[in-house]
Amino acid sequence: RGTKLTAREIGVLASAGFSSVKVVKKPVVAVISTGNELIDPGERLEFGKIYDVNTYTIGAGILENGGIPVFLGIARDNAEEIRSKIAEGLKIADIVFLSGGTSAGIGDMIYRIIEEFGEVLVHGVAVKPGKPTVIAVASWNGKTKPIFGLPGYPTSALMIFEIFVAPLIRLMSGLPEEERKIVKARIPTKVFS
Repeated sequence: RGTKLTAREIGVLASAGFSSVKVVKKPVVAVISTGNELIDPGERLEFGKIYDVNTYTIGAGILENGGIPVFLGIARDNAEEIRSKIAEGLKIADIVFLSGGTSAGIGDMIYRIIEEFGEVLVHGVAVKPGKPTVIAVASWNGKTKPIFGLPGYPTSALMIFEIFVAPLIRLMSGLPEEERKIVKARIPTKVFS
């Protein structure tokens, strides 16, 4: 139990006569980027536009942690479009992940839209970068599913993904907690929180 099945383990199981074993289903994670300024990599970069980085970095992070990413595309800064993408994500995935639009201004809209689907547990965390994070749970077809609204800035999104989302994906996929190396260091200047 808790063993990742690689070619070696599958070979051992076959040699012992097992034609099947019970496994943990990989969690499906719906990935939604939000913002009028986003375009897909490969498109011509026009003035005022930026490439959607988070879909790809978070998608790779989901794969690395034992999940299956499902890309639902870019939702413009439009309540109905965001609402529709969240509903689609809840229908097909175990976790819904949004990036962008969680800070002041449009963030109030994201927060309110997520709140329509369930209970917002967290709106803002004491982490820099990544403070304007939204964590919620929604009931969908009798199942409770987490929804994460992360900042759009790629460093912030990846930081919050590593702290809150990756451990949940690993837990749901039956993988052990990732070991992290801790290094003691002394910084040369005073840091104010």
